[in-house]
Amino acid sequence: MILYCAASKTNSALPILFGKPHCAHFLEFDRSSKFYEPDPVPFSSGEKPDVNVSWNIPSSFGQGIIDDLASRCEHSPSFERIIENSINQAMNLLSEYYSDSNHEHWNAFIRIWIPEIEACGNTRGDLHLIIDTLRVFGEQHNEKNELANRWIHSDQIVLRRLAIHEQEISEAAPDEKLEWLLKQNLLFGRFCEHEVRQLFKAVIEHVSAAQKASLLEELQPPYSPEDIPNRAKTTDKDERQRLIRLYELFNRVCWLSAADPNWHEIQQLQSLYEKDFGFVPDPDSNVPLKIYHSVKGRISLEEFASLVKQSPSKAISKILSLPKDADAFDSFSFEAGCRLIGEYCSEHPQDTRGLWDAILAAPNTTEYERAQIVLFITNEIRSANFKNDVCNITQRVCAFDWNEADLYSPIFFVTEQISRIESENAESFFQTAQHFIDSLIPKYGQAFHTEKPNINQFDYVACNLWPALIITYQIKTVLYRYTNTSPADWNGIPSNEKDGIQNLLNQPNNLIWPIQIACAQKLATFFILDKKFARECIMPLFHDESTRHQTWAAFLAFPRITSSFSEEDVSNLLEDQIAEARNLCEYKDQGLRNNYWDVLFNFMNMQSNTSNTYDAVLKTVLYNSGFSTLSEIAKFLPYWCRQQNDEQIDIAWKNWLKTYITNRFQGIPRDLDSEEQKALICLVPSLRGHISEALEILSTTDNTSIDFSQDHYPVPEGYDEKEQQQLLLFYQWKVKHQTGECDSTLLRWWLHRILRNLTDEYPDLDLTALRETMQDQFGFTGIAGID
Repeated sequence: MILYCAASKTNSALPILFGKPHCAHFLEFDRSSKFYEPDPVPFSSGEKPDVNVSWNIPSSFGQGIIDDLASRCEHSPSFERIIENSINQAMNLLSEYYSDSNHEHWNAFIRIWIPEIEACGNTRGDLHLIIDTLRVFGEQHNEKNELANRWIHSDQIVLRRLAIHEQEISEAAPDEKLEWLLKQNLLFGRFCEHEVRQLFKAVIEHVSAAQKASLLEELQPPYSPEDIPNRAKTTDKDERQRLIRLYELFNRVCWLSAADPNWHEIQQLQSLYEKDFGFVPDPDSNVPLKIYHSVKGRISLEEFASLVKQSPSKAISKILSLPKDADAFDSFSFEAGCRLIGEYCSEHPQDTRGLWDAILAAPNTTEYERAQIVLFITNEIRSANFKNDVCNITQRVCAFDWNEADLYSPIFFVTEQISRIESENAESFFQTAQHFIDSLIPKYGQAFHTEKPNINQFDYVACNLWPALIITYQIKTVLYRYTNTSPADWNGIPSNEKDGIQNLLNQPNNLIWPIQIACAQKLATFFILDKKFARECIMPLFHDESTRHQTWAAFLAFPRITSSFSEEDVSNLLEDQIAEARNLCEYKDQGLRNNYWDVLFNFMNMQSNTSNTYDAVLKTVLYNSGFSTLSEIAKFLPYWCRQQNDEQIDIAWKNWLKTYITNRFQGIPRDLDSEEQKALICLVPSLRGHISEALEILSTTDNTSIDFSQDHYPVPEGYDEKEQQQLLLFYQWKVKHQTGECDSTLLRWWLHRILRNLTDEYPDLDLTALRETMQDQFGFTGIAGID
């Protein structure tokens, strides 16, 4: 087998919630000691174990699932953001664990397990599903440059790699693609080597001589052989750094040489490196380090199934006999055996009870061995369908003496089983599960102490803490009652469950904050289930000064607004959100900041107040945020408007958006800069029937020349004939105000994209006037061979 240099052992998992409140847990944090010992050092002391992250999704999947998820991303930008955010959560979780602000562990993990971004026929593994979904979404996306430019500025290496792939397959000119790559400082970007090499293969033969000459100059060796006299056995740190730098350059030269065999200058440069420095091309220079190794004593799933059929006790004895120390590197380890049992039970839930009883009855077993096997079984069977055996399994899971660090596993088990419970087993199941849940705080609560994390990590840290998971269980229990009760008979959260949640909200300081955060994330669900309870017990968390900041940070991770909010509810939440603007400077995650504006604008559209009221709202928000958010608002508004229907755009334009744009172009509350000005102009085509009114507001910029040539905003879809004519007027205005002092190639491709995108979206639209404007302004009649 190929053993990659990355931690991949698993002896526990800390789940992370993914998506909306009703979604199943999605991401898991796997941790393990580096060596298994009969009496291992507790996790809280000694050397920190190596860890990985994994998503709790099927280990295999078909192309149809990828295509379906990618289609959902295309039709629902919010869903695409959830997919992206799940990767951010994984990165942040791993980096927080390692105190690794540069995300080195995460980037290495991604680089090893996803060596190729493009489709490679490998349809196994959770990470592949996430990456393949985003890749297929990008490949189907109309505005590839826009997506590439957004992803390339992410802190996520995997999104930056996707951005390079997106740029590679875009319709941009070869020179434009190469210039984009170099501008982003990706030529020597760590972890992006494969995608850079692929882009070279796609474009370098078609790049202009001038661009090649510039690139060739950049790849010249900065040192002479005399600067590295001991390169074969160098021990000097500076000399070694020079050697590494030279080999990086040589690698890029080799990539380019292979991509364009007719580029003689690059062939000569490769020969120079080989002659002067003794370098040899690395055939796997874009593949991470790997060690080839074999494993002795592997047990297959089929072999284990045969053992179970003979006797569950015999199967357990086989696993207990596996090595647990450092020699496990050469052998099928106890950890691998635990994982095998879990996988078997997930596929054969009917055998779970027998194996569970066998491990508890096995003689001479240590507490560690029992805990590990039971943990792996529980992690894997949480989504299994036990049918009429569910109560027996639940009794075993709830009766086990769990370590506090592993409590997430049984809580998730009982939570997930709620959606699979059959009515005849429901009461017995809930009685057992609730008794277990109620026992946790008295048994473990006093010893629970976890430092409150940075607000940018609330969404995933809180979901990994067992006090918060209790709230998730309680809510899902109520949802089960709700869905099995007719609307006419539903009278709110039943008193027992209500008392339980209220009791959780009255816990001491060491327990309360993860519980409060979990409740904040479920605000909309509480309103659907019981408006009175939500207003009395959950809404104060958003209002009270002692909890407001953490509550909004948690809510904004995955905000959900429901029609169950009354106008008064919206007004109260809006007031609290305005106050939270004072803390926006602490929101380092751009996704949280974007969600802040999304929720704010949606709340403003839900009330029937006057434009003066909304003007005051935005002015207060700007004041509270120190006016640092003007450009941010302008950049987010085009995205927000594209998600709204005609009615919502009309409401926004009438109530607040027209006033806001007018004020900004009049310099109220302060002058706008060029960045904000351009973003607000690019908002105009998303205004549907109000484009002409917006163009009148833009008359204040008639004497201004702006460079739009690198903008990639999509042409809005679904406009009627009248709106299409207004759209045409906007693009004529934009071309007239485009500066001629910009890169001529970018300008020509920008003009070409406008014509192409309008033609693709509205084939019957007459573009004669627009073409004449382009010709009058820039002499543009098309790109040879394309138009």
